[in-house]
Amino acid sequence: MMKFFYFRLLEVVNSENQMTIMLVYERMHIDLKRFLSVYQRGPSKLKELLRQLLNAVSFFHSYNLIHGMIKPENIFVDPETDVLKITDFILPRSDRNEAGDPNKDSTFNYMAPEILIDKKQYTRALDVWSVGCVFAEMVTQKPLFPAGTEFHQKLKIFRSLNAPLNIKPKLSCRLFVFKMSEVLKFDFTSKKLEVDGAPLKSQRLLRGFQSIMGTPTEETWPGIDEMHPNSHLFTVCEPKDLRQLVPGLEPVGIDLLQKLLFMDPKGRITANQALEHAYFQY
Repeated sequence: MMKFFYFRLLEVVNSENQMTIMLVYERMHIDLKRFLSVYQRGPSKLKELLRQLLNAVSFFHSYNLIHGMIKPENIFVDPETDVLKITDFILPRSDRNEAGDPNKDSTFNYMAPEILIDKKQYTRALDVWSVGCVFAEMVTQKPLFPAGTEFHQKLKIFRSLNAPLNIKPKLSCRLFVFKMSEVLKFDFTSKKLEVDGAPLKSQRLLRGFQSIMGTPTEETWPGIDEMHPNSHLFTVCEPKDLRQLVPGLEPVGIDLLQKLLFMDPKGRITANQALEHAYFQY
């Protein structure tokens, strides 16, 4: 059954010097991002693609494994048959393992908020969040939580200038409301600017989550205060209406999207539960 969801490994070839190996997979077609921009597919076809994606994730999770890199570039579709398969299935982890460096393990646009706060929060729920991000992008053809390029440029400047410990860069006040000098740190070894112990890029994305999904509290996300000691200093944001952010998606689809993007990973819908959602019942 797995062969319908993932690319088959056909052969393993050793190099002549025996120092490297080459993995030969079945032929890949077109990745989902390009597929959506080139081929027009109606709501029913997009629904079927999402169903296939959830089936793949559900199958993977049934073995207590996590993909950890679900994004449009790792999802391929055959334009002739609309069969969907997942790739980049090289370093899956069990849900008992701690996550690695999120800068390397995944793309920020599709990363769940809990993994940006605490890398130990590595559960199957993070794949479900990624599916929600992909679902929204399938409808709008643009990321729901874009990382942005302006930030990258600012980070390059800070790295290049070896920013001092007491630097106070101009950050949006919507990020956090507290004294930046108390939480801003620059690691001279890695040349990484951090805010409250987390990479600045992670903090920027967390701000984006809050501005769309609403600011997490102990009531909506039990344990958030322990995970993030400064959570009480988050700027209070009311959740935005996903119907406006993902126009064209029917109400039952919006309901599914909200469940896929539930901030508290423990309350987030599972892949199996998503497949039973009313969105797929007609």
